[in-house]
Amino acid sequence: MFDKSGRNLTAIVAGFVQKKRNVDEWKGILHHIESIRKHKIDVACSCGMGRRKTEAGLHLLELMKQLVKA
Repeated sequence: MFDKSGRNLTAIVAGFVQKKRNVDEWKGILHHIESIRKHKIDVACSCGMGRRKTEAGLHLLELMKQLVKA
């Protein structure tokens, strides 16, 4: 979707945060996606959060917070 000036309004959410990688690897992934898109994107956990224990979910959320603040 584009606004009247031609600016892209489509939000991209990339679900790549998962426990097998670390914040430094995620930074590289995020940078790569954003460089291709030439636009900031939103970040999410990969699928499967509903089957995880609360502690694991909270841990991943804390890691995502570190990623987006970096």
